[in-house]
Amino acid sequence: MKKTTIVLTSLLSVLFLNGCVHKYSEAPLATNFKTTEQKKLQSASHWQVISSDLAKSIIGKIGKRNSIYIKSINNNFKFSNTFHTLITSEFVKNDVPVSIVKMPQDIEINLKIETIKFSDDRARFTRTAGRFSLLSAGIWAAYGVALANPALSATGVAVGTDVYTWNNSKFASGSTPQYEIVVTVSAVKNNRYLADYSNVYYIEDMDSNLYENSAKNMKLVGN
Repeated sequence: MKKTTIVLTSLLSVLFLNGCVHKYSEAPLATNFKTTEQKKLQSASHWQVISSDLAKSIIGKIGKRNSIYIKSINNNFKFSNTFHTLITSEFVKNDVPVSIVKMPQDIEINLKIETIKFSDDRARFTRTAGRFSLLSAGIWAAYGVALANPALSATGVAVGTDVYTWNNSKFASGSTPQYEIVVTVSAVKNNRYLADYSNVYYIEDMDSNLYENSAKNMKLVGN
């Protein structure tokens, strides 16, 4: 017993000293943020959802009595043009006066869309990696046994599959996208910001042309 105590004391001393060695560093060390979640735009219906959310946020700041003018976005992004139309409809639907031509008394609503592309080999997340941690040990064990033993009732497998899907349906399928967009809506009057909101979303890599200038890759060929 005495020998065991000595060994444990020595081990703790080594761990303590080892920790002290790394207490300070000559430069800041890179660390990860805590895991967060970010929504992924996968349909035009999602565009309507975010336009509604941002419009209501702006209305919450400026109210419904002030007339507004929504400035057009000068680019050829399909998303930008559609988003301008959708958010205009949201303001009108919420009884906010919207001017077709800017008037002196109008609050100007500015829309800004930025597309960001990350490297092809950025960190990837597959749904399988995090699925099972959301299920209770009992359900996972029963599901695993059912798969390993064909003699068990198929009902157990079906229930396990349903729970498995239910707990993970919030996660978008596929790998982590390379593309993200930053959507900003601001309200300005007399050179002063009255409201400003920015949100960041993932987008499907294959749909990136909807969020980028469709004319930027055109090549002019002379006669």
